[in-house]
Amino acid sequence: MPETDRFTALKQKLAKKEPLLISFFGDSISTFEGFDGYCGGATCRAANYAEVFLTRLSDVYEHDGIVGCCHGFPGNNTYMGLGRLHLLKAATPDLVVVAFGANDFGHRPICATQTGFALELILDGVANELHAAAIVMAASSGGPLWDQWDDVAPRIASQVAVCEEWGVPFVDTHAEVVRRMSRGESWCDYFPCDADSHPNDRGHALWAETLLEVFVSRMASDH
Repeated sequence: MPETDRFTALKQKLAKKEPLLISFFGDSISTFEGFDGYCGGATCRAANYAEVFLTRLSDVYEHDGIVGCCHGFPGNNTYMGLGRLHLLKAATPDLVVVAFGANDFGHRPICATQTGFALELILDGVANELHAAAIVMAASSGGPLWDQWDDVAPRIASQVAVCEEWGVPFVDTHAEVVRRMSRGESWCDYFPCDADSHPNDRGHALWAETLLEVFVSRMASDH
């Protein structure tokens, strides 16, 4: 099934108020259950971007049958995520939010080409094994004092290229943070400190709103 048809199926489910399951598939930032109360940098589960997004999505579409499942795992880079893709099969999600990249240049570094290749294999698995739609989120990572700050751009560029090839929406949370910094806001408005890439509650809210904007725009599109 082409990616366009998968989003058409999502649109139909939303219109008919049918149950909709969304998997949040990523690293520690996408973790909101199963790790002794750790919520990806948010103070509680309800403040994690996934839960904020689900709440906002339910409000926008007046649909109380939208639920989420956590497939985030701390420390994973994109290749490691690829190795966990099979774990999503039992959940049978309608939509997978793919949110890797924070560890690709920091904790467990891989080059931008590897990031793109691993993401392409993940999208192939989501489409052809899970038969689900996908949205990809960039990693808002590399605080302004990190040496790796300039390493974020090529990895995001590789994500963008893969998403364009697959016709998958891309949520550039990193660019949104940078835009806000250019208007005088601080990295630390959205993250605990310059050396931490885990969003605080305000950062998670920004992630959720950016994701919601892209999702709603895609649902309103005819293709």
